Amino acid sequence: MAKKVNSETVSLWEILGAPRPYSIPYNQRPYIWDQKNWETLWNSFFSENDKSTFLGSFILLEDDDPTKDVQIFDGQQRITTLTILCKAFIDVLHENGSIANAQDIKAYLLTDHRSNPRLMVSKTLSKYFCENIQTEIHIKPQQGSTDTEKKIFKAYQYFYEQVEELLNINSKQGIDIYELFKKRLSSLEVVKLTISDIILGIEIFESVNATGKKLEADELAKNILIKHANLMDYDVEKFDLEWTEIKDRLKVAGFSFVDFMHYFWISKYPYVGKNQLFRSMKDKFQGDSDKWLTFFSSLKSSSITVENIFSLYSFENFKLHYPKANSNPKYSSKYLRYLQCLRFIKNKSWIIPIFTILDYEAKLNQKNETFIGKNKFHEIIKKHFVFSFLHFNIFSLPTRDFTPAMYKLAKNINKAYFDHPQDVIKSNKEVNKYLQLHFCGKDGYVNKAVKQFELMEDEFIEGIHKLKHKDDNKFLIHTLYGEIEEAIFGGSFHNISSHSIEHYMPQESMESWGIPKSLSKHHENRLGNILIINADLNGKLQNKSHKDKMEILSGHPSNSNFVNEFIEYNESETGPYNFGKITEDNLKSSHPIENPSEIDKRTERIGSYIKKMYIEEMKY
Repeated sequence: MAKKVNSETVSLWEILGAPRPYSIPYNQRPYIWDQKNWETLWNSFFSENDKSTFLGSFILLEDDDPTKDVQIFDGQQRITTLTILCKAFIDVLHENGSIANAQDIKAYLLTDHRSNPRLMVSKTLSKYFCENIQTEIHIKPQQGSTDTEKKIFKAYQYFYEQVEELLNINSKQGIDIYELFKKRLSSLEVVKLTISDIILGIEIFESVNATGKKLEADELAKNILIKHANLMDYDVEKFDLEWTEIKDRLKVAGFSFVDFMHYFWISKYPYVGKNQLFRSMKDKFQGDSDKWLTFFSSLKSSSITVENIFSLYSFENFKLHYPKANSNPKYSSKYLRYLQCLRFIKNKSWIIPIFTILDYEAKLNQKNETFIGKNKFHEIIKKHFVFSFLHFNIFSLPTRDFTPAMYKLAKNINKAYFDHPQDVIKSNKEVNKYLQLHFCGKDGYVNKAVKQFELMEDEFIEGIHKLKHKDDNKFLIHTLYGEIEEAIFGGSFHNISSHSIEHYMPQESMESWGIPKSLSKHHENRLGNILIINADLNGKLQNKSHKDKMEILSGHPSNSNFVNEFIEYNESETGPYNFGKITEDNLKSSHPIENPSEIDKRTERIGSYIKKMYIEEMKY
């Protein structure tokens, strides 16, 4: 019987100049090396202190068919980096006039005699790599558009600078550094492990990396899923495409693949930390290909749910995904409001019960049934947003207890469906029961935390003063002010599309307020300096003085009750704040607690409204 693994020691020159091209299989992660790795590689070549003779091992899958590529199962980071290093040598030699030497490196190490690349990188990177690294000797690389392309270009820049320095040390003699490079490539050795079985390749890859650079759980899961996809005659190329699509969806939504996989896992199975995730998966599924691929299918479905959550721009869009949702604008507008607000929560584990509820809804919709259409989903989402917002954005509490509470609720929702897959009435009843326990249970985390919130007066004030308007949280600011208008002043939530955020003390306030930009920038985005007003009216207030703004605002028919309160207090001698008192001197010496400015005073008043509606009167 033929040996499954053949081992031999060869030089880097032999590896890079092998007669058959290399390709990178689907299980491999993208290019991730950084400057620390590049420095280590360079030093192993040329540093007198760190010069090496051994550069590790390569695991290569080699088919008997000589027309097929050799697949790199371990060593792709090194061989990709070495190819970039070769390009740096080529360009420095070419610019120095050593054109024949540059051509030799290209012809022997970058391309074959037909000018075909010796290294075939991933499909998403191949165009950039061919046109910038494996190109003609007179074409220099340009920075790409993706993160990986930018990293490749940065690696090239690093090595180009090192080769230039090496040339200067060698009196600008291109032939000298060419011979030195060839000599080091011939003297540096690697262990070449050649295999002929894709599954064995994945298993060896996992084993080697278990004691080397740690792989994340998602990378290990991809390896084993490819193995089981191959065993089940699943199209591996299609699998790789689907995996990439999941990764891209999650990236757009602000999630790393491994974080989301962890959230997904603990929503269905016993809680484990992220570093035990892959071990738990292997223990649960073992060698059962059906279980692994069913897991992948469910993961893909939930990633689509996450994409839906982060791409909801209208109720019509929401209704496309969840057709049984309640169409009454009284409710539907709030679905979108709170789902969009959740995006601004600092910790992302809030998403665990949300994608679980929406996954549950999608399953019911397939049976022409619904959960969110028959229950007060807008209230559930609001409670979840408010609690998460207070927990992380105001009180800045750790995730230690929050995440387990989220996964416990998600697990119970999944359990309700698992226990009653054919009885929607019973499963809905169970889901509602678990939601009640989550928010109102006497010993539940949310109930205990809210009671604690009531006592954390100093921490609350500190959190309110830290909360500021930024370019990317406009929707959150609109929501907070709109809800104050509804809950505190009995008005109506404004139309966000026709209203804008007005910085009352202007962002350019030197001319009209006498406040230099260096000082105003520390105050202008505070909650107390913000009004939500009609967009047309906002245009009339741009950079005007306090007196002029008061004249324009006073009695304007589009004012909300909240804005009218601001006007009233500014016109009253005994009001809690008066922006007419703002000067450069008192802003310079202001402190939110010890010496509050007028903006500080209004910020704290707005904080009292948020506390009243979100803590004191919020019905969890």
